[in-house]
Amino acid sequence: MIGYRKLLGVLALAGVLFVGSLSIDMQHFAHAGGETAQLYVNRTDVVGEQAQSLPVEQIKIERAQGQDDYYFEVEIATTPEEQAKGLMYRDEIPLFGGMLFVFPEEKMRSFWMKNTFIPLDLIFLRKNGYIHHIHHDAVPQDLTHITSKYPSMAVLEIKGGTADKLGISEGDFIRHRAFKNTNLD
Repeated sequence: MIGYRKLLGVLALAGVLFVGSLSIDMQHFAHAGGETAQLYVNRTDVVGEQAQSLPVEQIKIERAQGQDDYYFEVEIATTPEEQAKGLMYRDEIPLFGGMLFVFPEEKMRSFWMKNTFIPLDLIFLRKNGYIHHIHHDAVPQDLTHITSKYPSMAVLEIKGGTADKLGISEGDFIRHRAFKNTNLD
């Protein structure tokens, strides 16, 4: 029969191991572009986590220099919960795919790459769809904050390297109903 003290020791050790598998992070909800720090419990592993699936809509990237335009099929993230998860837990995204994060107003936005397993280009947009900043090839799993240079109403995340490969640049426009510029001819 196991002694009372030995049983308490075993239970205490089990509790330490369980609590050790959790981490308490004080971070911004980066994908939500939150202004205040939020306290939340997050597992340090990704067992059981799954990528979210959101409604897909077409966007048009209209090139400022008159080159060919590009059409992308992107998931639309509009709620804080959808934006907080973003493209986490994905192993791949198509060349002409991605996620458009749409916020209610222009503010400085900050993202990170926690639990994001693929490099991404982050394209920061004004309320009219104007591309004012591109962060190229964000590093998977990096906790460094990626911040817009100017207030942004939306952020488009696409496969890392795609902006360079297609020549998408600052000054181009994104056409989508969120920007009230939906002439997707």
